Amino acid sequence: MRVPFRLLFVGWWMAGQSWMVTGQDFPKPSISVSPSDMVSLRGNVNIHCRNEKVAQVEFTLLRDGRAILFRDAELHEAVFFLASVKKTDSGVYWCKYHIRNDPVDRWSPDSDPVHINVIDPSLTKPFIKVSPRGKLTLGSNVTIECQSKENGLTFSLRKSGKQIASQKTEPRGNTAKFLLSVGRTEDAGSYICQCQHRKNPFVWSEPSDPVELVVTDGSLTIILASCAVSLLLVLVLLLLAIVWYKRRRKCATANEESQPVTMPLKPEARTSGVEHDELTHGTDNDSLTYVALNHQPLRSKEAAIPGNPSESCVYASVAKDRASSKNHCSASPAAHENAKAM
Repeated sequence: MRVPFRLLFVGWWMAGQSWMVTGQDFPKPSISVSPSDMVSLRGNVNIHCRNEKVAQVEFTLLRDGRAILFRDAELHEAVFFLASVKKTDSGVYWCKYHIRNDPVDRWSPDSDPVHINVIDPSLTKPFIKVSPRGKLTLGSNVTIECQSKENGLTFSLRKSGKQIASQKTEPRGNTAKFLLSVGRTEDAGSYICQCQHRKNPFVWSEPSDPVELVVTDGSLTIILASCAVSLLLVLVLLLLAIVWYKRRRKCATANEESQPVTMPLKPEARTSGVEHDELTHGTDNDSLTYVALNHQPLRSKEAAIPGNPSESCVYASVAKDRASSKNHCSASPAAHENAKAM
């Protein structure tokens, strides 16, 4: 009996597809926990198992090497719900899957493990502190210290819900110190610590109060400081320039006021051949008044009325406080001759 070639080809293609999705060719599933791998006692948690390529599969959830739950996948994913978690529910979980109704019954590789940690309020809440305090610059070091009242514990340092370091204390020790080197601005954030007994590594105390690390970019700080210093220097120079300008104006005004005011002399009406000038506007420290005299030679004139000889007088002003003004008069030659004749 001869088998049609088309039938042989279809059988070969189906066998190839079955071989591609069985055994070691199954992709490794992924596993995750929500909302967190730290669950409060009597709280709830979800475990997600997923594969990206194979459909119509059944997932199995395992804890400590034993299968505990089974679930058919919907759209390549199965969700295992753990309600009212107890201390005994803590531990290591992983999952795997196989194709439903597969006569060969081959399984995928195990997923990576996840930890379910239970928070026990009966354990002592640890204390946390950080040194140095304040803002940190890139490249600096910081020490975070966790402490408890009990001895022989294991401390875990966490940031944003994820464990970043753990440390066991001595049997009689109750303190753990974590030295961190700040290399990125992402190292800033909120840190907490928790502790556990070594006999039950998945049961933890309540988290400590958080401490906040503030990280600044040192280069940006230097630039801002340089700008501030430059601005301050400009302001100081501007202030000095204003003070210098005001002092210069003040000195110039003082010099102008200290110079004497000279008024041109104006001749007044002549009396008996003597010309008088106006007084200059000025008084010295001794309260003396100065006059300017006309030093032209004296000239005689005939008397306008006979019998009344004309006189030529020279007036001088002396110190007001010392003596009164005196008039020095001298008769003309014509007056002397008239006096002799009489």
